[in-house]
Parts: sequence; structure tokens; C-alpha cells
Amino acid sequence: MEQWRNLIHINRNFQKAVNLQLDIGNHGRIENYIPTRSSMLILNRYLRAVMGEAKEHATVLIGPYGKGKSHLLLVLLSILSGDLPQTVFDKIQVTDKETADLVTKIKQENKKYLPVLISSIPGFSMNQILLFALREALEKNNLSDIAPETAFTEALKILEKWEVEYPDVYEKFCEHLRENQTDEKNLKKELKRKNKQSLELFKNVYPMLTAGSTFLPLMQSEAVRSYQQITRILTEECGYAGIFIIFDEFSKYIEGHDKTGFAEDMKTLQDMCELAEGSDQKLFFTMVAHKSIHEYTRSIDISMKNAFRGVEGRISEISFVISAQNNYELIANSIQKEEPVFSKQYEKEIMENEQGKFLELSYQLPCFQKLFSKQDFDQIVAKGCFPLTPLAAYALLHISERVAQNERTIFTFLADDGQGSLSWLLERNKEVWVGIDKIYDYFKPMFRETEDAPMIHSEWLKAEYALGKAESEEEKAVIKAIAVIRMLHREDELPAQDSAIWLSLGMQQKKYYPAMERLKKDGVLMFRSSVGVYAFRSNAGVDMEKEIAKKVNELNGHCNFCKILSEVADVEYEVPKQYNQEYAMTRYFQYEYMFQENFISLESTKYLYDEKFSDGKIIVIIDKNKIQTDKIQKQLDKLADKRVLVLVSDRNFDKEELLLRYQAVMMLKGDKRFIEENEILIQELELCAEDIRFEINIYLEDYYLPEGRKVTTFQAGKEKRKCKTAAEFNQILSTVCKEYYGYAPRVNHELLNIEHIGKQYLRARNQVIDKLLRHGDLSAYQKGTMPEAMVYRAAFVHTRADEGCRKVDSEIENFFSECAGEKRSFQMLYQRLQGEKFGARRGIIPLFLAKKLSEIEGIAVIYIGEKELEITSENLNHVNDFPENYALYLETETVEKEKYLKEIEAIFACNEENFDGQSRFIQIVGSMQKWYRSLPQYTMITLNLPDKQCTAIKKLRNLLRRAEINPRELLFEKIPACYGNTDFEKTVQNLAESKRILDNVFSELKKQIAKDIKKVFGKEQSVSLKACLHEWYLAQNNIPKAHVLTTAESKFFNYLEKLETNDEGEIVSALTYILTGVYLEDWNDSNTLEFQDNLYTVKSKIEKIRKCDKDAEGSSRILLTDQNGNAIEKYYNADISDTTSLYLKNMLEEALEDFGNTLETNQKVAVLVQTLEGLLQ
Repeated sequence: MEQWRNLIHINRNFQKAVNLQLDIGNHGRIENYIPTRSSMLILNRYLRAVMGEAKEHATVLIGPYGKGKSHLLLVLLSILSGDLPQTVFDKIQVTDKETADLVTKIKQENKKYLPVLISSIPGFSMNQILLFALREALEKNNLSDIAPETAFTEALKILEKWEVEYPDVYEKFCEHLRENQTDEKNLKKELKRKNKQSLELFKNVYPMLTAGSTFLPLMQSEAVRSYQQITRILTEECGYAGIFIIFDEFSKYIEGHDKTGFAEDMKTLQDMCELAEGSDQKLFFTMVAHKSIHEYTRSIDISMKNAFRGVEGRISEISFVISAQNNYELIANSIQKEEPVFSKQYEKEIMENEQGKFLELSYQLPCFQKLFSKQDFDQIVAKGCFPLTPLAAYALLHISERVAQNERTIFTFLADDGQGSLSWLLERNKEVWVGIDKIYDYFKPMFRETEDAPMIHSEWLKAEYALGKAESEEEKAVIKAIAVIRMLHREDELPAQDSAIWLSLGMQQKKYYPAMERLKKDGVLMFRSSVGVYAFRSNAGVDMEKEIAKKVNELNGHCNFCKILSEVADVEYEVPKQYNQEYAMTRYFQYEYMFQENFISLESTKYLYDEKFSDGKIIVIIDKNKIQTDKIQKQLDKLADKRVLVLVSDRNFDKEELLLRYQAVMMLKGDKRFIEENEILIQELELCAEDIRFEINIYLEDYYLPEGRKVTTFQAGKEKRKCKTAAEFNQILSTVCKEYYGYAPRVNHELLNIEHIGKQYLRARNQVIDKLLRHGDLSAYQKGTMPEAMVYRAAFVHTRADEGCRKVDSEIENFFSECAGEKRSFQMLYQRLQGEKFGARRGIIPLFLAKKLSEIEGIAVIYIGEKELEITSENLNHVNDFPENYALYLETETVEKEKYLKEIEAIFACNEENFDGQSRFIQIVGSMQKWYRSLPQYTMITLNLPDKQCTAIKKLRNLLRRAEINPRELLFEKIPACYGNTDFEKTVQNLAESKRILDNVFSELKKQIAKDIKKVFGKEQSVSLKACLHEWYLAQNNIPKAHVLTTAESKFFNYLEKLETNDEGEIVSALTYILTGVYLEDWNDSNTLEFQDNLYTVKSKIEKIRKCDKDAEGSSRILLTDQNGNAIEKYYNADISDTTSLYLKNMLEEALEDFGNTLETNQKVAVLVQTLEGLLQ
């Protein structure tokens, strides 16, 4: 290696992985970006979403560590910040013009997004992590002064707490306020008005009373709500297009999370994804992971898996795929050569001797031959990746995809200075080649930690045991090479055979074969002739293979193959992503494995759902014989269950022996006596089982699951279909759900809208139900993050416009109608609500039941057998668990009153949109009072009513005017009494007529006044009011303008001068206020005559002025010239004999005398004249 050291250098641009938190805005890091066609496709996808051309607001970017995901996102954020270096734009333009055009368009439209970078913080909830990241982003971008609504609310809460719990602190706070020329009452009022100056004052005083603490309201609030508010402020007030959130290292967050709080965190994450999806390009949320979201469910606890389903169904997966050729080019770019000296030496020492033959043999391996031409292989892999052997480069690429983390990736190996890295090896390696054994050494810590990839972990354990028995360096190198090749598990491209092993090491054959023979002789390695590859022998004295074979013989070919497949299959279910996102819930289809004959003999699908709950079934048919698809279709049509899909593979099932082997392994594991005698084999047996599971899952994915593209999908009553992609199959599932569960209630709460809810939310649901049944005050649940509030809002606030919830309510009402006078089992209701059309979850049904029960006036009784039960949350839970054991009975009168209430609700527009958690009676009466209080004051007191309804309306107004009302008494006794009867049907008719009269009283008043005005001005009713007044105004020839008029006369005449509107109602409202000084809405019946008198008086006086001569008796004239030289001439009445006028004259004279000689007479005159000018103009 010495002769090569000076000719090979490492490109340090690859040394450090991109850290979004540290590198955002770093032009140096951004300019190092090398665009590829595949990465541009991903960038294009994100940019199209930003431009509204694609609807992908919540995504997860999936790709192995060290392949450039973070670097790509760094460039994306640079584009969205309007800060992309020109050099990078030029590279993008060369690589992909379409993407470059999108970049230009975004710049032209000034689409600037606030970048929010999320990192996992141990011990913090997802809510806190999101808020912390948001606060940090606002501070970094000098936006700390942005005040979301939560800040004002939090400040008010703190003040309330201080006042009650810490009076001394509160008093000191008040003192500080007085120093700032305000008081606590005014501050609270301004905080409620969302006044930013008041909030700033609170922030400034807060540290003085809390030992220097900073007021951080953002950190106490609900993340989703805060993001919503901040997004609105940024877009409306700060010139931003929105927020772009990136959750880097999402993989580590999931893998490092324990059960505690996981469900809550996933709910928060799900809510954020939904907020993004509905944000209209204002909020984007991207998570970065190194494997598919679906794969995380394989290695996490079942409770965590259930919580994770909601997130899984609400995000789009974007795979970060880089072509293999690009990968090798990136390695070659990182290992720079001194040219032309390197090429000359390479040609002489490598290509022209036996090393050249070594490269020739390497090219003949399937992993290179199907990917490269010979010329490209020589240039890119052999020469470009030198001194790595071609197979070391191949292994580096693929092993880093499986196990790499931020600390150790493909690029840290290539460019880091740490032990085992290429830079380190260049300084110390004596051999020409850096072989695959060095890849093992470098990634060894990852092999040890990668317990979620059992095959890799297993091979590492075996290799470490084997290394303990090896005697020479060559033997150790061979062991490491076999371990890495087996970890890659790509037998079709790189089998663990002699040629592949010595070529991967760059080892001479004369050294390799003796080492291999010794390892076989010592029982460390064995050659499996059946598959033609090397493997590690078991490290126990017992021949485990022989024991497994014995158990297989005992089974004699008999075991429950379908049950074993269900146990070992990683993919247990599929979630219909589009449906789940649209309906805000998590449905899933369970996989079932069946033989053809078992499926065809099915009488019903009911037992499938009884055995294991799911929203649908995906039945995978396995059979070693050819499957008769016509019989499958016929059976599906006979079963007529739209929720069942059958998958039939193109390939006959041929893994019975492998399943028998798995069963044998599990039998040995369960054999206590065998384990006691061979305890060392426990881990070996587990690893063997894991290997079989892995092999079976690869087989299923390739041939029996939709992503393998080798299965045909059958459905009842539909044509068979062969899906080309997993997404196409997933779309079928969504279509099935939409057709079968089209009216599912959209209750957007993943911990509530499920079949069996956890203890915390069961308690919260019980509290909400009890308050509903007791007609308690639920207003406190309109905000806040306590579970009860979240349950209440999810079920009754956020579902106001949901068709599914209305249909569920209607179905419950129908059931109640059937229970009128007759006991009916709750099983009937549950079968309807959980069956076709609805598919409602049991987690929410008790809430809807409680709501409808709380709204019914009368007696509702729950029975278990013949025993009557009180309606409580506890009993509704029992009904929910065993609906077949319980029945409901309703009194007949209840139905009649229900009809009466519904008609009143319709009259007063009292529907669920106004539901505030109070009892239904309170809600209805509240709506009636709200309507009454919205009426003008005139309508509330006038006696100008139709004789037939006058008495009843006066009584109704008196009832609704009261502050304290008994809702039930009002609805069922007082209102019917207003109309002299107790018949609900007639009462409703009379009530509707009363409302119609009161709604029209005010408009009738306006019409009558318009008629009176036209009458006063002597015009026909057919003439418009504007024309009538305008004609009269023109007839005055502006003569009144030369006179000083009374206030009413002046306002009246000026209004007519500027009159433009044709709206007679608007004209009436203006004139009535001018001439009476009272707004029309506040009139009483006497104001009508007052208005008529004042109108006649003003009209007469103005007409009299026009008729009289200017110098008529009683008029005085004043003539002034203003500062601009304009003449002002006015006539006025000079009589000031009244007391008030004389008082003003005396005051003016006194004021002039008080100034004495301070002002000259001329100055005094000037002041008086200017004052006079103001009055006259």
C-alpha cells in the first residue's frame, strides 16, 4: 500500500454527514450538494406539493443512512427560504430542467417557508418536542414577538392563579402595573382583546416576580393549536407562505421510545399530519426514516403497534432510491486520485499483472455483470473505488443500507479519520487491496446493536464465536468475509462461495484455500452442498440439524401450515390509507392464510371476525396444486361479503418443508428436558427460527403479497384484478371501505375511535357521559388538553358537519322509536352501527348513545333480563361490552315530545352546530332566547301586533325576557299555556306564527315610516323615497344654505344633499335618528308620532326660509372674508334672550378679560373670527 499513499486522497466534503440543525443556511454545505436524477425526482415531488400541484403535505422520506436524505432536505429548505446558492441552481438545471423551473417559479412567487427542525429529546413528550422546535425556529428567524392566542390565554391563567393561590405575588404584580400607568383590571381586559402591548407588559413584569424566569406560553399549550395559530399569523402578517417541518432521525425516535406515553405521542403526531394535510399548502410535515413505516411495527410492543397504526395511515411514503451506478460513482468521487501519475501506476501494477485477472473474475460475478458494461466496471468500480476490492465496495453499499447510523455510514467509512476508516487504513494497511473484512471491522459495533435485524445479529454472533477459534489472520479474514456475505443475503448476486470470498478479500488463492481447509477441519465452517454455499457450524456439542431432522420426521408431514404462516408473517394487516385519512380513523384488513379446500368449504365469514376483529379480511390462498380460480370466485359470490378479498399467487406453494422445519424448531424450544440438557442451544434455536421467519417473509413478499406483483385479487361480484403496485392494491382496500363503511362517523381521535379503549380514555369517556346524562355544564371541555376535553371535542365539536355522525344519530333515533312501548335488545342497534354503512367503533358508540338519551324528555329504561337499571356511564359500558344481554324501553309519550322538540329546533334553527354540552332543553331554550335577544328593542316592546296573536305574543315575550328559566317547564307547560292549549302540534303551529310576526315587525315599521315620509312630502307611494326627497331638496335652490339652521335642520338638509342610496330601509334608519335622536331599533310606539311631528316642522321651516327674502324681518346678516380670501355670508336669528345663550356670551367675555394685555385686541379678534369661520363652514 505504501506506493499508493501519496496518489490517493480523500475528498473531505464527504467526511461529515449533514446535520440539518447545524447546517441549515450554511452555503458551504449546500454548495457541496451533487444532484442526481433520482434525487431530483424526489425534490421535484416536494416542490410540486409546495406549488399545489400534488397533495402530499405529510410525508416520510425513507432511505438508508448516509445516502444523502438530509443533504437533499437541506437544499429543499434553502429553496423554500429563498436562499439557494446560484451554483447549486446551475447544477439542478443541468440535471433536471423541470425541477429547476419549479425552483424559479417558487422564487418568483416568493413562497418563503419557516423551517422548523424537530429532534428527539429524551424525557419530553411529542407535544413538548414540537413546541420546543417551533419556539427555536421563531427565535432563530427573529420572530419571537409573534403572539399566538394561547399566549394571551396563558397569561390570564397565570394571573388568575396568582390572585387565588399567591396573593403576595399578585399584589406585587399590581404595583408594577401602577408604575406603568395601568391596573390589573385594564390589563386583563386588554389581554382578552388580544392586545399585543398588554402581553408585552406582562412578559416584562413576569421575570421580576419569578426569579428571572422567562414567560414561555408556547411551551404550555397544545402543539397542534399553536402551529395552526402561528401558521395563520406568519401567512397573514409576516409575508411567509407557511411552515415546513422536518423531523430528522425519526427512526431513532421510534426505536428509542418506550411504552409510556407512546399512544399520546402518536396521537399528537397523527393530529399534526392531519393539520398539514388540510392546510392548503401552508404547513408541511416531513419525517426522515431509514426504513418503511410499516417495518417499525415488527419490532415494537403490541400496544405501541396499535397506537402506531393511526400515523401509518396518514402519511405518504417517499423512497429515497439512488441507482446502484450512482452509488459507485459517489464512492469514486470520495476517493480522489493524483492524475495522471495514478493511472500510469495503476495500469502497470494492477492491470498488467495477475491483479488484472483478479478484476476480470470479479466482473464475471452476477452483482456486477448485470449492472455494468465491462468498460464502466473497469472505470467506475475497479479503478474508481480502488483500493477497495470491487466486492468490498459492493458490500459497503449494501451493508450500510442495513445497519448504518449517523455515527457510522458509508461516508464516515470513506472519509472519517477514526479507527477502521479508509483514511486510517491507507496509513496502516500493508496489502494493496482493502478487502471486505475491513467492512466487517468498521461496522462491527452496528452488528452487535442491530437486534431488530435478527439475521445480521445471528451471523455476527456466529462469526464472533468462529473468530475465537481462528488461529491465523487469513482465517479471521475468511470468517469476516463469509459473515458479511451472509448478512447481505443476496445469494443470487453474491453467494458465499470460494471465488466470491477470496475475490472480496483481494487474497491470493494460495493463502485462501489452506485457511479455508483448516476452518472446515476445525468444525468452524461447513459447506452446504444442497445450496452450494458456506455457513457457520453450530457452536454446541449437539448436532442441532440432526435434532431438527428428528422432529421433522416425527411430524410426518402434518402440521397446521396456515397457522404457522400467520405466526411468522411480518405483515399482519393492511391499512386503507386513503380511506383512513379521509375518514379520520384507522381501519385495517387482517391477513388470513387458507388452503383452497378450506376456503371453498366456508359456510359464512362470521367466524373469521369473531375469532379476530378487523374491518376486512385478506385471504391468501396457499396450495401446492394449481388453484381453481373459478371456484374461488364462485365461493366469494356465494359468501357475498364485500369486505373479503382473496389473493391467489401465480406460484404453487412450495415451502411446506420450511414450515415443518420451523415447527420442529419451535417444538425443540418448548421441550424442557432438551433445553435443560442443551441450554447453550436456546439462542441458536431462536436464531434458526428467525432465519426461517426471514426466508418465509421474503417468499411471501415475492410471491403471495400485493407488492410482489405476482398475485391476482378476487372480490365478490367484481372482476379479478392483478395489481402492478402495492399502492394500487391499497386503493382497492380504500374503495371497499368507502363502499361498505361510507357513513362511518368521522371522530378524529385515535385513542377513542377504536374498538377497545385504554383505561385513561375510558375514565375520560365516563366523565363526559355522566355529565351528559346529568345535563351538567360541559363548557370547560371546549378547550384544554385534558382527556375529557379531547374526548368531548372529538365526539361533539369537531363532528358538527359530519354526515356519518348525523346518520349514526338518526339510526339511534330509529332504534329509540322501535323501543317506544316495547323492549328491544341493544344487539339490534350494535349490529346496525357496527355493520354495513357505519362500521362504528365501540369506543365512540356509548358517547352517541348518552347524548341521544340525554336529549329525550320522558323515561328511558335499560333492562338486563327483567331487572331495571339506572342509566349511567357504568351501565352503558356494560351495554357496550355485551349488547346482546341488555335491552331498552321508552315510554310512548317520549316519542310525541321528541317530535315536538324537533319541530321547535327546526323553527329556531337549533341544530348540532350550536350544541354546547348543556342539556338539550337548555340548548333549545338558549336558542330561543338568543333569537329573542337578537330582536330590536322595538320588537320586544311594541303593541302594534295582530289582534289574534297579540295576547299570546306578549306572554311569550315575557317568558323569554326572564334571565332565570326552567327549560322543561317553559317548553312543556308555559309555552303551550300561552296559546291556551296543551296540544303539542297546535302549540308548534302557533309558536311558528308568533315567531314569524315578531321577525317581521321591525321591517313592517320601516315600510310604514317610508309611507309616512312620502305622505308628508305629498308623493304617491309608487315613487321611490330617494326620488321624493331629492326632488324636494332641489326645489329649495340651496337658499337654506345661506342661513344658520338648527342642528336637526342642518343635519337633515346635509343628509339630503349627499343622499345616494336607493335603500329605503337605510334612508328611514338615518332620518329617524336625525329627527328623534333615537336609533330606530330602540324606538317605542310613541316615537312614531314624535318623528312625524319633527319631520313636518323641519320641512316647514326650511320651506319658509326659501320663500322669505334674505333681508326679511328677524334675520341678521354676517359677512366675513376667510384666510384664503373667500367671502362667507350667512343670515341668522340674532335673538340671544334665552339663559343658555347669555351664559355663553358672559363666559366668552370673561375669557377675553382674563387674557388682559397678554393678547392684543387684533389677536383676540382673529381668534374669535377663526372660531366663527369654523362654526359657519
